[in-house]
Amino acid sequence: MARIMCALIATKNRLLRNTSHDLRTIHKRFVHMLGQKVSVCGHNIHYERVGTGKRTVLLLPGALGSTRTDFTPQLEGMDGERFTLIAWDPPGYGYSRPPERVFSNFHREDAKIAAQLMSTLGEHRYSVVGWSGGGTTALIIAAANLLNVQKVVVFGANAYVTAEDKRLMREIQDLNKWHPKARQAYADLYGADTFAKLWHSFVEYYCKLEDTCRADLKAIKQPTLILHGDLDPMVPMEHPMYLLDSISHSTLHRFPKGKHNIHQQYSEEFNKIVEKFLIQ
Repeated sequence: MARIMCALIATKNRLLRNTSHDLRTIHKRFVHMLGQKVSVCGHNIHYERVGTGKRTVLLLPGALGSTRTDFTPQLEGMDGERFTLIAWDPPGYGYSRPPERVFSNFHREDAKIAAQLMSTLGEHRYSVVGWSGGGTTALIIAAANLLNVQKVVVFGANAYVTAEDKRLMREIQDLNKWHPKARQAYADLYGADTFAKLWHSFVEYYCKLEDTCRADLKAIKQPTLILHGDLDPMVPMEHPMYLLDSISHSTLHRFPKGKHNIHQQYSEEFNKIVEKFLIQ
């Protein structure tokens, strides 16, 4: 499997060097080469399985995220001999479409479907790694599946939503304020118009939230690693501190100059920290 993965990545890189190819077509072809689909709870779920290690890890993306927009540095950078990585596109995201996502209690719905996905794939003991909204989903999964989830890693996540959180989210509702490279990655995945519509719907729903998983935290007994970028423009420091205070077996690792995407910004350091935690 590792040899096949390397060959596929080499193919992708070769295609990217050929400017006669359309990059969006190449990306879709590459993801479909690696990904598979399975029916879970009535949803046609796209996922990738990378690596052959005995420690299985479920990767949970953030808002409108997918396997490759969110976790390419982990899928291509973590030790495939020690870990089996399973990344998914939540229902209505990425290649787990159609239909498009409807935003209503989606953290809990995603948690239920993700846990069932792992059962469907025959993975009954695994750790969860969640970014942003995927971190909230990871916490809910961990609380509800104590016998299945071994360890928890979350970053850019919160258990509740404050007025300040909503103000920060409103500031980036306008996609013109995004970094062009980040905006383009999602536009390539969804199409610019669809992405703009879904992002608007997500922000509107998010700004109506008050509590996402506060009551679940006391039920989490697994070792939990909370990572945080001190310069995160979307998640103030009070959120990782609240998680640290509320989850019994938790530790916090901070990236002093990190932003919201520390797993991409500092991918090598991030991967080493997470691997060490999962192996201990």
